[in-house]
Amino acid sequence: MNRTFAIFLFLLPFCGIVISLFINEPVKYKWYHFAILGAGLFVTIINVYTSWIRPIIYKIRYGSYDGYKFVSGFPIVGTVIGIAALVLCGSNWLTIFAVLVIFTLDTGGLPWSIFSTWNDRSLWTRANRLHNQANEPEVKS
Repeated sequence: MNRTFAIFLFLLPFCGIVISLFINEPVKYKWYHFAILGAGLFVTIINVYTSWIRPIIYKIRYGSYDGYKFVSGFPIVGTVIGIAALVLCGSNWLTIFAVLVIFTLDTGGLPWSIFSTWNDRSLWTRANRLHNQANEPEVKS
């Protein structure tokens, strides 16, 4: 995967917000609209807690990261719920704001996965992938 494609994937959820403004008409909110937005924000809060807040609390409590075990939140779930909210809830400003918060803060979502792997050269450069494949031991059957 090259970085141009990664930038496209990073911007895709945010483009959905812009497209939603022009395609969807504002609708009167129903109970399930708030349920969808609430679920997306709940997943985002869990992902923010497990990625940023939990490690800080552990370091304050124990003085170091020795023995710390990383706990994953809900990867990609926030992005999927945000896209569902754009499709089902229309283009009301509350929906747009909530989905923007979900896409921006959801550390398990698509934009953050691209951001967090940006410096991993084995994912981005073709030369490194070919080099790694050439240096793999041959499997004999």
